[in-house]
Amino acid sequence: CGHMPFATMPGAQRDFVLCEAAYAGLFAGRGSGKSIAGLVKLIRYAQMNPGALLFATQPTTDGFEQNILPALRKIWREGEGTDWAFKEKKGQIVFESLKVTVLLLSAESTMGGIGASFAAGWMDEIGIGNQRNLFLDLQLAMRQDEYPHQIWVTSTPKVTFPWIRQIW
Repeated sequence: CGHMPFATMPGAQRDFVLCEAAYAGLFAGRGSGKSIAGLVKLIRYAQMNPGALLFATQPTTDGFEQNILPALRKIWREGEGTDWAFKEKKGQIVFESLKVTVLLLSAESTMGGIGASFAAGWMDEIGIGNQRNLFLDLQLAMRQDEYPHQIWVTSTPKVTFPWIRQIW
């Protein structure tokens, strides 16, 4: 798990992946590579911060099976089982050699991650449904010591919730 066998597209996607702002966001159209960029940023963070507890959110519980896992397998299928593993019953993606766990949280369940101390994480499709309370809860959970804290989001530009436009 010492390198990424893939690269980002030049421009907005690469800028987003490399951005170290506390609240980075990538808003682009369907099929533009937002989920890939979010995953690459997640993997990059894990590689740079062994031992971190991370999160990834989806608007619905089936979003992981429909969106995130297929995207991860698309960019890093050969790493499954060696560099990373999906622990379905625990709702986790684990990078064993890095001692990094990614909790998979659904915006449908407001209890996800309550009490955890995260280093960083990614909210995918933040413009679907009102995820403000989940974002605020996760903000408060950015307290894993000795790690840079960051929450990054991805979504299509069609967002109707004012809080999203105020932050990004």
